[in-house]
Amino acid sequence: MEVVQSRPVLSVIQAWTCFLMGHLDEAEYLLQHMEQRYNIGAERLEPVEEIPQPFFPLLGEIAAIRASIAVVQADRPRTIELSQQALKYLAPDTASVGLVTWYLGLAYWLTGNPMDASKAMTQAYTHSLAHGNIYFAFMAIHELASIQAIQGHLHQAEHTYQQAFHFAKERGEQTTIALGPIHVGMGNLQREWNN
Repeated sequence: MEVVQSRPVLSVIQAWTCFLMGHLDEAEYLLQHMEQRYNIGAERLEPVEEIPQPFFPLLGEIAAIRASIAVVQADRPRTIELSQQALKYLAPDTASVGLVTWYLGLAYWLTGNPMDASKAMTQAYTHSLAHGNIYFAFMAIHELASIQAIQGHLHQAEHTYQQAFHFAKERGEQTTIALGPIHVGMGNLQREWNN
């Protein structure tokens, strides 16, 4: 346990693992422990200029895990707050950026802000594609097309879904499980048009 606690990367992995296993309280406990150990609690997050740069990745991951917990708990305002905080500290090439941006888009959509939701989903899609996270790329594009369809922009949604199919074909991933939501969304559009 001491080895994990002495290495921030291992502590972050342990907290993510607890989250993924559904042990939300344990994940939060680990996050609080990291904040105490490195003296980087929420009260030190502003102003950003006073936080040592080496702590940025750790702060970003802590906020990303907390945003994940907020999503599971359906706490949309906290999801937005923590996602924005995570994006402030995470390096742009971090895998968590696509996930957190997707969370941000979901929370914006569910709080009635389709414009910011669409922007966030587009960013999540682009980031996830660029960093090889095909699953989240397709989840983001599905959410973007769903937003477009619900707003009555059915042809735009169809075009968005077609982009996902084209990309999958280019990469030889036509059968990937990540395309499932894309097929469902396209099917919903066809049903809407009585095709």
